[in-house]
Amino acid sequence: MTRYSKELKLKIIEQYFAGKSATTLSKENKVSRKIIYIWFIAPNLLKQSDDSISFSVNKLLEKIALDISEFKINNQKLYLWAFVDFYSRKIVHHYWSKNQEKSHLIKSLKTCLINIICIIQSFILIAEYSLELMIIEIMLKKIIFN
Repeated sequence: MTRYSKELKLKIIEQYFAGKSATTLSKENKVSRKIIYIWFIAPNLLKQSDDSISFSVNKLLEKIALDISEFKINNQKLYLWAFVDFYSRKIVHHYWSKNQEKSHLIKSLKTCLINIICIIQSFILIAEYSLELMIIEIMLKKIIFN
């Protein structure tokens, strides 16, 4: 099995997200298209050794997932970036884009974090929430504005 350098992998991944096709990258870098696609598959961290999936959430906004869906409308691709709260199973933020570039991921993450801060602030206004949520709010503000 051929080993590829980390630099080559990062270069290919960056070019792929910039819009180059896997076929073009495969030919330019002499790497099979299948290998390039494998680099994009994240390990299933939820899967247990017995092939069962154990995943529990005990409170709102404890775990949030990102789902990117592709739609073809009037012969044009559009991407929906949806952030879903595992506890409530509701979309806490969504974002539309014409491609899957890294800049859209960063922009959607920042606006999602701002939405989460607004949600947390509204909870605080409705009732005195625990100290834990206020700490999360402070941490999120540091992440966004640093």
